[in-house]
Amino acid sequence: MSGSSSITRNEVVQFVLRISLVSIVTYYSAKWLMKNLDPTNKSKKKAIEKAEDILRKLGPNIKRQAVTNLNDYELVIASHLVVPENIAGLDHVCQEIKESLVFPV
Repeated sequence: MSGSSSITRNEVVQFVLRISLVSIVTYYSAKWLMKNLDPTNKSKKKAIEKAEDILRKLGPNIKRQAVTNLNDYELVIASHLVVPENIAGLDHVCQEIKESLVFPV
């Protein structure tokens, strides 16, 4: 039981640094794999782009960060929104929708 079998402070620091480095690399590797192995990744990107375009037409002051904070269900709904200017021949209906839904908010 001599001092030769004890662990030095330098060895402990090296061990902690190695474990930390391996943990960080593992975390980011797993995150990257989950993103790239997701079968809906392409459709999510397309839905985000479409939602950004539609929301930009509805309100020019809407930021990109607002779209990226949406969950999957909200993205589906946002990508299916219709801009009122795209509805032809229904001006009175568009005006009623604006008065009853948009203006009270």
